[in-house]
Amino acid sequence: MKILRPLILFLFFFLGFTTYAQIEFYYGDPEERYEINQETEDEIVKAFLQEHKAVAIEFNPNSNSRFPARIQNKKGNWVLFFIEGWARPQLFLPKKAKRYTFQFPKPAQEDIQMTWATRKGRTYWVNLEDKSIETRLKFDEVKLTSKTVQDRFTDDEVERIDKIVVRIGDKWGLIEPSGYHAPGFYISRDFLYNSPEEVPQARSLDDGQFQMVEDIRKTYKVDLIEVLDDHGYYLKGRKKGTQDFGLFMGENEVSQTIPMRYSNIKRQRNMDIFEVWKDDKVGYYNSEFERIKAPIYDDFHLMHLDYTWGCALQKDGFWQLFDVFDGSLMVQGKAETLEELQEVWFRQY
Repeated sequence: MKILRPLILFLFFFLGFTTYAQIEFYYGDPEERYEINQETEDEIVKAFLQEHKAVAIEFNPNSNSRFPARIQNKKGNWVLFFIEGWARPQLFLPKKAKRYTFQFPKPAQEDIQMTWATRKGRTYWVNLEDKSIETRLKFDEVKLTSKTVQDRFTDDEVERIDKIVVRIGDKWGLIEPSGYHAPGFYISRDFLYNSPEEVPQARSLDDGQFQMVEDIRKTYKVDLIEVLDDHGYYLKGRKKGTQDFGLFMGENEVSQTIPMRYSNIKRQRNMDIFEVWKDDKVGYYNSEFERIKAPIYDDFHLMHLDYTWGCALQKDGFWQLFDVFDGSLMVQGKAETLEELQEVWFRQY
């Protein structure tokens, strides 16, 4: 049966596994099938480009990619071809390509369903799964680094994204990809750093905690956020434009806070209490986020006392021992050293 008009077809061969074939193009009178690749005759490539109102073609160096080639339209932008399941091949976001140029995703990028698009000197995150461009942030520069790891299922060495640092203006930050049913990426480290090397490593939190980080940043006007545990439930945040820190706790959304009025906050994991420092003086909050002692003391030490814990606070050269939850005195009197204070407690009990 004669083909009435030129078509582009991507073929799949099932040989125990699925592989991606070259682009096919029907051309001539009578029409014949040609593969469009690096070896194709110039005359055939020229006809192929004319069919798509394009002026140039590039082939993906990664032969296993779902994005085997891209063509340059008359506006100078590059649009990707992609393969999706068994559906007919199609151009990726062809209307957007009137304004954006799309880059080939590297293997590690394709694994997390992303690539970059550029427009007017700015770079945008492209969500390959949702076929969308994340326009909420545009970057002046991006640097993506990857590392080689061992795949836990196949034991093969594979490339994985290690760090995605991005620049807006003269400051660098860090973004991390989201999971399913979420935006394409989250801001993991705000734009506070003077070089890519200064940007800390990725946080690797789950989507709920990343969303909480972004909500804290917007709602409480926070610029610097530090994670105080392994899962991002305890977050220390610095009020924008100041050096004052507060603390936020919650799962997916903030449920407890310590006001942003302290120069430093330290979480004591053993009893889940929080040292708060202000002007070189210290106090503490209990596990219910109630302030038990104002920051009027010179030093703090969480003391293990056989079967319980106590907060040792130093003032004017002497230590006293207080209950971690309600702040009541656990022993009468004072001591010059922590060892002496502990002995006073043991003698009492």
